[in-house]
Order: sequence, then C-alpha cells, then structure tokens
Amino acid sequence: MSKRIKGSLRALLALLLLCPALRAQTVQILPAQDNTLFQPDTLGDRSSGAGPQVFAGRVGGVGGAVGLRRGVLAFDVAAAVPAGSTILAATLTLTCSHAPVFDRTNTRTHRLRRATAGWGESGSDAGINNGSGAAPAPGDATWSHTFHPGSFWSSAGGDFAGTVSSSVGVTNTGTYVFPSTPQLVADVQSMLDAPGGNFGWVLSGEEAVSGTARAFDSREAPAYPLYGGVAPVLAVTYVQGVPSLGAGSLALLVGLALGGGALLLGRRG
Repeated sequence: MSKRIKGSLRALLALLLLCPALRAQTVQILPAQDNTLFQPDTLGDRSSGAGPQVFAGRVGGVGGAVGLRRGVLAFDVAAAVPAGSTILAATLTLTCSHAPVFDRTNTRTHRLRRATAGWGESGSDAGINNGSGAAPAPGDATWSHTFHPGSFWSSAGGDFAGTVSSSVGVTNTGTYVFPSTPQLVADVQSMLDAPGGNFGWVLSGEEAVSGTARAFDSREAPAYPLYGGVAPVLAVTYVQGVPSLGAGSLALLVGLALGGGALLLGRRG
C-alpha cells in the first residue's frame, strides 16, 4: 500500500473516531415556489404562479401564442438540510405533462441556470396546457418583472448565470432527471450556506425553434382540480459535520460515504 493511501486511511480513521455517526443522507425537497416567464406578445405581460404547469422553450403556431417561455423554480434547501453540511450530489426530477403534437419525436435540450435575482409567485393561473399564460397578479414574476407590477429584472426574461448547472433531453411526456454535476452541487451548497441569495434556477428549452416548448408539472399540480400531477423534486445527498480535509482524504471520505470504500481499500500501492 502506498504512503499516500496509508496517509489518507489514517486521516479517515481519525475522522471516523471523531464523527462515528458520519454517513451520507438524502432528502427530497419540494419547491417553495415556481412560475413561468412568458415573453410578451399581443397579450402583454403574462404569468402562472398558481397554475399546474411550468413552461420552457419556444411556442409558436397559426392562431396561437408565440415567443419564449422560461420556468423559474426555487427550493428552500436551508430548511431541509442541516447547516454546515457538505453537499455530495443533487438531482432535479421534473414530469413533462405536455409536448407539442408535431414535435414529440424530437429530443429538445432543457437547461438549468442559477437565478441571480429574487422573483415572485402569486395568484395568476393559466390552467392546463395554456402556453399563453394569464394576467399577472400582484407579486407575480413575468418576463419583465421580478414582482409585478413594480419590480423589474435587470434583463427581460430573467437574471441568471451564464453557466449551465445541469441539462437533460426531453422528448415526449414522462419523467426526466437533471443529473448531478459539479455546478449543480455547487449551486445547492451555496443555497445552503447563503440562503439569502437562494433564488433557485431558471429553466429554459430550445429557444431557436418555434413549437418546441414543453410543459412540466408545477408544485401546485398534485392538488390542482381534476389534474393530479407530480410536483418537482430536488434530491440532495449530504453529510453533516465534515471538517476541513486534504483532497485525498476528502475523496476517500466521499467514496466511503457513497458505498465505494471497499474499492478504495482494496487498492495496492
């Protein structure tokens, strides 16, 4: 066994003696709020804070709504994960409840980016499969507003980071999981450590092609009359009370916490 692995094992043993109950845990978090930003057309500003669906992508068709749709979703990570924990993994599961008839065989990439400004969910309700949205209620987010009617995004369509946190291809209706990535994990860690800056994510679809928008069940979907959808779920895996470690020891700890310790311990140096 190499000196490096022996050193990591000694560090891990010391850590386990100090924290005998250390183990990975996973919690499932429902959204604290969600909404859709509808790019204005002849109907003006629109929203759907209380509606059963969140839209993302570009709509367009003869006699129908036109323009971009972006979802916004926020989760109260600090209320569900103990302060001081280290996030190991995070995934977001969404249920696609509607796809355009003529685009259901095409896979459209949907992306999550960290929102950088606060926004609101209020009483507007577009109903089911209505990509046109509804008139915003006071406090609703819209394409122009963070909180209608008096507060605005710095950039119309939402303020968000340029880096994609996670992405998934969406074809027809069904369940889709945005996989855990280093950026998504970093997002969730920041949401835990600095909850005042937790504004969730902006969800976008393929915005260059009309007729590609998808609808996803919102947090209101399970209780919406005659709908019974499935709310989004953020699954977060974490460990509590991890002190500052070297890179080798932390990698070994994470491997052990996720069940891979035997593979590491079986290596020969």
